Parts: sequence; structure tokens; C-alpha cells
Amino acid sequence: MAELTVESGPLRGQTLSFNQDDTFLVGSGEDCTLRLEGPGIADQHLVIKALKNGGFGIKMLKGPFTLNGKESEAARLRDGDLIELADTRLRFGPKKLATKEKDLGSLGGYRMSGVLGRGGHGTVYRAEQMSLHRNVALKVLPKETTQNAEFVGRFVAEARAAARLSHPNVVQVFDVGHDGDTYFLSMEIMENGSLEDRLKREGKLPWQECLQLMVDAAQGLAYAESMRIVHRDIKPDNLMVDSHGTVKIADLGLAMSDDEEQGKIVGTPHFMSPEQATGKPLDHRSDLYSLGCTFFRLVTGRPLFQRSKTKEILRAHVNDEPESADQVNSEVPSSVAACIGRLVEKDPDDRYQSADDLIANLDQLLHPPARRGPLIAALAVLLLGAGFVIYYLATKEPTIITKTNGDPAKTATLERQLREQRAETERGRILRNEENLEPLQLADRFDEFAAKSKYKATPAAISATAKAKDLRREEAARIAAAKARASAVKVARANIERTVRGLINQGKFQAALGAMKPDNVSDEVLNDPGMVEAVATLRNELKTAAKASLDQLTKAIDDALSSQKPDAMELAIAGVEAILDKNSGWPAEALTDRAGLIAFLRTKKQEVKSLRSTLASSRESSAKANFYRLSTSDEGVMAAVRNFDLARASKLASDLHGELDGFEIQPSAAHLLGVVQAAASYWTDFQAAVAAGTLHVTLEIDNDFLDVVVKGFDPKTGLQIDHSDQASVPLDRLRTNGLHQVFKATKADKQHGENRLAFLALHALAEHMAAAKVYLSNLDPTKPETGTGEKRYAETMLDLNYVVRATRKIDASWKKFLSHEVQASNALARGLRAFSMLQYTRAHGYLEDLRDRYQDSLVIQITR
Repeated sequence: MAELTVESGPLRGQTLSFNQDDTFLVGSGEDCTLRLEGPGIADQHLVIKALKNGGFGIKMLKGPFTLNGKESEAARLRDGDLIELADTRLRFGPKKLATKEKDLGSLGGYRMSGVLGRGGHGTVYRAEQMSLHRNVALKVLPKETTQNAEFVGRFVAEARAAARLSHPNVVQVFDVGHDGDTYFLSMEIMENGSLEDRLKREGKLPWQECLQLMVDAAQGLAYAESMRIVHRDIKPDNLMVDSHGTVKIADLGLAMSDDEEQGKIVGTPHFMSPEQATGKPLDHRSDLYSLGCTFFRLVTGRPLFQRSKTKEILRAHVNDEPESADQVNSEVPSSVAACIGRLVEKDPDDRYQSADDLIANLDQLLHPPARRGPLIAALAVLLLGAGFVIYYLATKEPTIITKTNGDPAKTATLERQLREQRAETERGRILRNEENLEPLQLADRFDEFAAKSKYKATPAAISATAKAKDLRREEAARIAAAKARASAVKVARANIERTVRGLINQGKFQAALGAMKPDNVSDEVLNDPGMVEAVATLRNELKTAAKASLDQLTKAIDDALSSQKPDAMELAIAGVEAILDKNSGWPAEALTDRAGLIAFLRTKKQEVKSLRSTLASSRESSAKANFYRLSTSDEGVMAAVRNFDLARASKLASDLHGELDGFEIQPSAAHLLGVVQAAASYWTDFQAAVAAGTLHVTLEIDNDFLDVVVKGFDPKTGLQIDHSDQASVPLDRLRTNGLHQVFKATKADKQHGENRLAFLALHALAEHMAAAKVYLSNLDPTKPETGTGEKRYAETMLDLNYVVRATRKIDASWKKFLSHEVQASNALARGLRAFSMLQYTRAHGYLEDLRDRYQDSLVIQITR
């Protein structure tokens, strides 16, 4: 068996195994054992396979590769060989067989071969992902934790989020799943365990090595900071070491997936920040404190605070000052101890404000500037000697040895020459000190020199006087130029600051960047230290404002999601997308994690799509509930029909139809409106026939069937007729005999027959719905006798039976709707009647039919 480990590229960290029978293809094609994508990768780039005399060989197929840094076409592979193709580096080696490990069985496509560790949150196994021949660490959750559905849901969601994180200093999560009720998480295997494991084996670690370990961990935290993730449990146990010695942070994104709930203290006491120990809000600086506690433990071999009880440890983090690391371990330099001390400051504002700041400090500690002291001392010794010689030669009085033979002229000449020579020597002494004096100080020295009587009028004195005048003139010009430049800088600075800040406030960041270097300002002014400092401040303000603007947009996305406003959410998403456009001119400093922002938008687009679907479903449900309520309530359509107020029923149905425009329930509302309008048309014709005295009906009066003329109709008093023994017939009696006997067709056409049936059907529905409401409201579940005997359901079925038969013969557009409602009412009425007569089997059949076939009817709503 052999292994191929991917050391760089998108699949970094994957290890694939193969044996003597395998032909291992590497390339971008679907048939490749290891699929790599990207520029320079051929579909079948190279092949690795067994050699006849043992071992494995590599051969180029369609793409070049290097073996251990040299171009190659074919070669025998040896343990540790490095293979590079395009941007991907692979390491070859024999498979590390765990000969002493047992086969612990399989779980969800993984074969477990040994235990890497156990803890309160589960057991971690060494395992092989069988589909990819990849070695992984498989974390299996305890059964007792997976009984909590909320915990499982949060664990799976956060594991999937963690799988999207990718950084060289973060342990990669590959997969999350379950096998039955056993939940697991697979991740990159860290061959060298954790820093805690190493501490237990070796005790404190060399401080020099710890600096690089902390750089790795800080780079992982910098990535977490960019993703807005607070780990909450940084400690040696969660800093893992891979086979190359690189430190990676474990469980990034999973820190809250445990028995603790949000709002409770989460973490390990020895490594908690003061704000974490007191339950205050946390940010990335809390993780930096925990890293400081870890750093301290690595270089000293002991925790920051040695206390026996958890409460005492937490109290110490909040109140006590820790010892300096160099006091505990004298080998630790004071500069390293100072770095640790800044990490574990009580106030987050006193710590490093970002992981990048910490990395910069660690880099200085790892690569200090060259020591200049000894070199300067050596140069000083050399210069001191040389300076002495120069000084001596420059100050030594000249001695003129010559003979004058007592000639006064010659003597005077020699004295003049000696005086001039001494003056020149003194002037030279002043000039040699020129660099140590300010121009005006030097001018004063020259004037003092020229004023001395022993040097007066000498060429050196005359030259010194002229030099002093030049110095004063040049200094005056310099001061004037400096004042002019200072004034120009002041004016330009004020203009630039005003313009740039105005553009920043308007969100015009690209224009603000351009305004920091206007064309009408000279390079001299722009390069002035004060101007450079002002522009640096403006750049920071620009970066802060741009980041705040971006944060405001991302917050607006989340706020819109929380308040269920998809339009606002999409508007904010569009704003972020505009920022991501490379032509937008957005400051690069404010886009530190473009990839993370793109992933964030991808997630939010899915969420807004889901929100729209949820809101649409909610609106549909609300519309349906509104239809049923306005149709069946005591003030609704059916109640108006029952009161013979067809004009009001028609208006209510029309309004309801308009309100439900565009909803799925609208067709039902349209059919209801059609039935009500048809019934209202009949009612108008009926009243006209009564008024004209042309409506003749046959009624049973005193057991005789008599033909009478209808004189009038009142919903309260009933029917007025012309019979000599009886002037009116009560409405209840008419209902008992059947309203369809009274409300005859007033016209012979087919359309009018359908209108009459609509009128009768609606009344039958309204009567039975009203009767069913009363009956059901009087039932008492604790008293089986209620609703029986004299209290039984007594509503007449004559009109209902009539319309059940009659609806089969019409072909109006609302026939199906009306037939459905009539059949539902028939099932309900027969069920309630059978129930009230103790015929429970029949009642159960009718009511089951109602529930199964008429779920969406108006009638069934009164049973809910």
C-alpha cells in the first residue's frame, strides 16, 4: 500500500491510498483517481502504478511535472518524493499501517481503525473514508446528546457552516452525517496531535519554537476574525499539529455546538477571558486573551492562574494580576513576556486589537533588526583615533623657521603671514564644526571670529564675515520658504480634508481616494510630513467608513430577513454586489475577505428565496382562512343568504372575490360569487312576480292541498296568501314542508331554472350550517346523552335532498362548486342526524366521508 498526500492547492490536506493492483490517474478528467482542476492540469496528466520488481513508478501522460524540483517524464518513486504539477504539490510515501490498531467497524461509509481521543463531546477515531481512500479523523457524538432534536439540528447546521471554512491554519471539516441515530463529523486528521499532548509529553516548550506556533494560531484567528467567528475555546487542546509541524485551530465554527446554550458561559476556565468569565458580550479579542493564556502555558508549563477551584480561576481572570512569563521561566526574554502580557490584559481595549497586530509583533520577535551596538562601538574607536590625528594636525601651531637677519620688513611680513595662517587655521576649525551647528549659530561664530583683533582684516576674517552674511541670508530665505510651504500645506490640508470627508460622508469612496492627491497641489506639499500624516488619517477614516457602510449593508440583509422583508433584503444584497464589482472603486482595504463575502451573499440569496416562498405560503393560508371566515361567519355571505338579504350577500361575495385576486383560493371565491349572483337574480324575479300577483303556488293547509296566490313574503312572518281561512303561513312551517315547494320558477327559461336552484341550494346550505353550529355548540363531551332525544338534530332534509338531485341536471360554471358544497352539507346533516339518533356506525360513516372528501368545503369549517 502507498499514500499520496496533497500539500497545496484546493484539495490541500487530503490523503489517498492505493495498492499494487491500482492504476492511480491524476488529472482533471472524471475517470481520474485524484481529480484536480485549474490552469495547466490535463485531463489525464500523469499516472502512478506498481512496478514489476516492486515499488511504484510515475509517468507523464499529457502534462509536465517535476519530481523533487526537477522536470521528469518517468521515474521510480521513493518515500518522501515531492511531485509538482501546475499549482499542486503532492507527497508520495508508503501507507502508514496501524498494525496494532483494531478494526472497529464501519459507520456511514467510514472504516474506523483506532481511537485518537475521547472527551465530553464525543470520541474521535482514526478512520478511512472508503469512497475516496482518504484518512480522516471521525468525531462521533455521544448517544445521549443526540436525543435532543434541537441540539442535533444546531450541530448539523454549524458543521455544514464549518465545512465551508478553508484556511491553512484551520482544521478542515469534510463531512457531517448520521448512521441511524449515530451522528458524526469527519475532518482533516492531525498526525501530531495537539499542543496539549506535547505539553504532557515534554513539559514547557522552547520559547523560540513557541513564537512560530503562535504565528500559525494567530493566522487562523485572523481568518476567524474576517469571518466574524469567535471560537470561545482557544486552548492547547484545540491547537492541532499536522505532519509538517503546522498548527491548526480545531472546532472553528463549532464552539457553540455543545450542551451549553447561548447566553451561558462557554469555554475552559484556565483559558477564559474576563468578559467570557462574567458572561459579557464577546468579540475576537476574547480569543486573543485565550491565546495569551495558551502562550503562557506553552513557555512556562503552567496555567496563567494556579487555583484549585473553578470559581477561583474565573475570579482570578477578572481581578488578579498574573505573573510575568519571564519571572516564571527566566529563559523567556522580556520582549516575549511583554507580548504575552499585552494579550492577557483585563480590558479588551488594552490588548492587541486584531490578530494581524499580534502577527506583526510576533514577526518582529522572530526576526529582530540586526544588532548595531557592537558595530557602532567599533566604529567609534576607529573614528576617535582618526579624529585625534585630524584634530592634532588641524590645531597644531605652524612653526616658521627662517632667517630674517634682523630686517624689519621681512620680520613684519613673516608675522603677517603667521597671523593669517593662524586665522585660517581658526576659520578651518569653525568650518569643521559646521555640521554640529545651526546656520545662525555658525554665522555668530564667524562674526565672533572676524571681530577678534588678532584675526581682524585677515583674508580668513573677511571670508568669515561674508560667509556669516550668506548664512543669515540663506536662513532667512529658508525660513520664509518654510513659512510659505507651511501656509500652503495648511491651506491644501484644510481643502483636502474638507473635500475628502465630504465625499466619505456621501459614500463616494473612489472619489474620496482621488481627492487625497489633487492635481493642483505640488508634490512638495503632498510630501510634507504633516500632509502625509493627514492623508494617512483620511485613509483610515475612509477605510473605517467603507467598512461601516459594508457592515451596515450586511446588517440590513440580516435585519430584513429577521423582519421578513424580502424586497429590502434583495435591495441590500444588490448593494453588496455593487461593492464587489471590481469597477465600483470600492477601497480594497475595506474588502479584506472578498471570498467570504461572496459566500455570505450566496447563502443570503437562498434565504431570501426561502423567505419569499414562506411568505407566499403564509399569504395563501391567510387568504384561504379569510375566504372561509367571510363566507361562513355570522356576518358573512351565508348568513345574509339565510336572512334573504341577497343584495348584501352579493356585495359581500363580490368584495371577497376582489380581495382574493391572485390567490389560489380565488376560483372558489369566483364560483361562490357566481352562485350568489344567480340566486340574487332569481330573488329579484320572485319579488317582481309577487308584486304583480302572478305567482301561484300549491300549499298543504289543514291536510288539503290548495292552489293560492302569493301576496307577499317576509323573512320574519312568512308567506302572505289569499286563502280565506289563513292570511299567512309561518316560515318555519314552510321550511318543514320544503321551501322548494314555495319558491317556484317565475320564468320558463333554462337560465332562470339554474338561478332558482342556486337560490334554493344556498338557502339549504345556510340553514343546515346554522343548525349544525347550534347543535355542535350544545354538545357536552362529558354527557353522552346530550344531542339525543328531544335535543336531537331536527333540521329538515327536504330542501337539501331536492337540491342534491337537481344540481345533477344543470351545467352552469359554478355547478361543480355548488355540487361539492351541497354534497358536503348532505354528509354533515345525515351524520349529525344519525348521531343524534344513536346510530353511531352510520354517523361515523357520513362524518368520515365528510372529512376525507370535503376537506376544502365551506361546510366543514363549522366543525373545526
